[in-house]
Amino acid sequence: MDIRIQRGEYVDVYEVKKETLDSIKNLKEDIIRLKLDVLFGFMNEEAMIALFQEKKEEIDQLEDKLEYYQIGRAHV
Repeated sequence: MDIRIQRGEYVDVYEVKKETLDSIKNLKEDIIRLKLDVLFGFMNEEAMIALFQEKKEEIDQLEDKLEYYQIGRAHV
């Protein structure tokens, strides 16, 4: 009898955490740039608010992902 076990797919949780934290950091820097653009008159406030909301939603999604992997429920 020849038994073969397939390893399956896996996720390196530490790499996912690092990539997620880097993405959150970049999005926060983007938000700071948006605020500076408004401050220096390169963009109107309405446009900045719309872009800010998009960036904030992305951050919220990434934070949810980060929480998911920190709890240890990472199964693929």
